[in-house]
Amino acid sequence: MMQRFEDWPERLAALFERAADRPFRRGRHDCALFAGEAVFVMTGTDLRKPFLGKYKTRRGADGALKRFAGTMLDATVKLAAAHGAVEIEPGFAQRGDIAYVEMGDLSALAVLDLAGTFVTTGPGVIGFLPVPRDYVLRVWRFG
Repeated sequence: MMQRFEDWPERLAALFERAADRPFRRGRHDCALFAGEAVFVMTGTDLRKPFLGKYKTRRGADGALKRFAGTMLDATVKLAAAHGAVEIEPGFAQRGDIAYVEMGDLSALAVLDLAGTFVTTGPGVIGFLPVPRDYVLRVWRFG
């Protein structure tokens, strides 16, 4: 099971600062890769490896997910189980936790930021988009 670095809050804060001006780019800075980057800075475990460099379009992302596990939720569940992440009730989420969210017909991964807001990224977004907690369906704590 992975462990968080002692200074994970500082590492996570630095990630949010670095990514605040990043434009959404599928395969470079999208919701899944950002969630994976958050886990990486907090634990040193890189969950992005199966996906980095594998897609540049939504169709490509869907194909990479399908090859890995099926859907984004399936991939998240698979990675969480493989790395000993604990699934928690959304109401008990804490900074750095990773959430699976659904907003209408769109699904995404989000990270609970330092202010207690789940954030994600998406097409046309620079930095982050806040996600209302009503859209949070499942949450995992990595490390």
